[in-house]
Amino acid sequence: MRVLFLAYPHIGLNRGGLQIRIEKTALALKALGVEVIFYNAWKNQIPDVDICHIFGFLGSMRFHVKQATAEGKGVVISPVLNVFSSSRYSLRLQLALSNVIPGLLQNWQYTHGMLRQSDHVIALNVEEYQVLTGCFGIEPNRCQIIPNGLDPRIGKCDKYLARERLGFDDYVMEVGSICQRKNQLTLIKAMRGLPYRLVLVGPVTEPAYYQKCLTTAGENVVFLGEVANEDPLLPSLYAAAKLFVLPSFSEVRPSALYEAGLAGCRLIASHNYPVEGKLYAAVRRIHPNHCGRLTQTIREEMEQDRNIQAAEIVGAMPSWNRVAEMIYATYKDICMRSGLGHK
Repeated sequence: MRVLFLAYPHIGLNRGGLQIRIEKTALALKALGVEVIFYNAWKNQIPDVDICHIFGFLGSMRFHVKQATAEGKGVVISPVLNVFSSSRYSLRLQLALSNVIPGLLQNWQYTHGMLRQSDHVIALNVEEYQVLTGCFGIEPNRCQIIPNGLDPRIGKCDKYLARERLGFDDYVMEVGSICQRKNQLTLIKAMRGLPYRLVLVGPVTEPAYYQKCLTTAGENVVFLGEVANEDPLLPSLYAAAKLFVLPSFSEVRPSALYEAGLAGCRLIASHNYPVEGKLYAAVRRIHPNHCGRLTQTIREEMEQDRNIQAAEIVGAMPSWNRVAEMIYATYKDICMRSGLGHK
């Protein structure tokens, strides 16, 4: 079986969560015997594959969906709908307006069309599934929840490398691109006057915002920069942290939060994005703009023991290999229904 992976044209500019998800999925699928082909904008690869798997919902990818459909190829979409910072009523209104007013909110119109034409849609969690079926009208039998996988080495790592790099442990930590959406500035402000260190891990994607963070940061803030997902330092940083905070204004299913939970970190998350149902009880929720409340919550969480509950819950979630098996089963089902007959 040959599968074409397509994503945003700017996917390689910042190796964030979506790119890591694509890479991990491709690697695990290859281990199952699937030939994964990454899209080349200078070549029409659709005739040579069985399935087109699209990650994201950029309107320009509607041409690929149309072409694949015309050629009888299977189409799977992982939309990664980052819409949880606004109400579903607002989303439904935008979708309705995009369908009746020409030129208004066209990307929603294109997204809606791509989802309708696809053979199968993959949601990352229950909340995204509900948006896809409830707001976009995707039939439940064409929509499936398959979460991001987990790297089991994170739960087995020790803090030695992190202590060697930083010279301390039991710190507060956030992992993510330095940008407004990830909201590091509020976290930096919340750490003022607290007797704890804050370690920020991630590349700078918005230089002006980064400068604000630098100007605001006290001596207890460490900007560690980007640490590659494959670097053994990353799981060690999780192991050495006491508390992981992700005060983002929007997310879909942030892998860093689950990785931190697997490592046994205390967890604080913004109200603006979903948290896995079973993990919900092991996560403190805050408003992303409420700096004072965040300060108090950090103080309370840093006085607690490590988060054994979170480690056990996340430890039972699927690995990337299991995720690939579920996706492969979907591919095979589409091929059988379309008469391609691939095993």
